[in-house]
Amino acid sequence: MRTRIEAVLNNKDAKAQDYFDLVNIYEFSQVTLQRDGESILSMDINEVNTWADKTFDFREKCTSTRFTVEESNIVSITGRMLDNEDTFLIEADLKDGSKLAVIIYHVDTIKTNKI
Repeated sequence: MRTRIEAVLNNKDAKAQDYFDLVNIYEFSQVTLQRDGESILSMDINEVNTWADKTFDFREKCTSTRFTVEESNIVSITGRMLDNEDTFLIEADLKDGSKLAVIIYHVDTIKTNKI
């Protein structure tokens, strides 16, 4: 497990930005949004920007595809390594009952981006 992931997992006061910043380190991630048990959004991402108004902008570089969520809409957020997989999972519960998941793949096997 990478040092930055361990630092976030060991920080009991980790915020959404701490988790979402991890996307910018790795090459391949995916964001999904589920409502009432059904997937309503799934897209590849490789960048998360945080705007001054605390909006998280999930996007894939070199495309115009993006998804945003305001920090104030996040009720809770957790992260964990998936058992026997080279994958880190971030899960957030939103105020409207939706569930946001960010899956970061190949966290131990692919060269990271320097930040």
